Amino acid sequence: MVTLTFVGANIVFIGLAFAMRNMGTTTTIASLLVLAFLFMGIIYYCSRLKTRQMQQLGGATKTKIVSTHKVLSLAIDGVEVE
Repeated sequence: MVTLTFVGANIVFIGLAFAMRNMGTTTTIASLLVLAFLFMGIIYYCSRLKTRQMQQLGGATKTKIVSTHKVLSLAIDGVEVE
């Protein structure tokens, strides 16, 4: 499903770029970048709402929900050098 979504989004962006080719390169690139960041913001906002709803529903069961926006967890422990 994810692959189909990405392929569909790419086809839409290619179609938009083709349709906007008469507007000029700078305007086309700027418009596509604004649209891409807008879609990323919508996806991020929707995922945050879903996480909050899951936390509210699962609060009584004391389950810990791992957030997906952390890519790298930093270790507090020191590293010993020999």
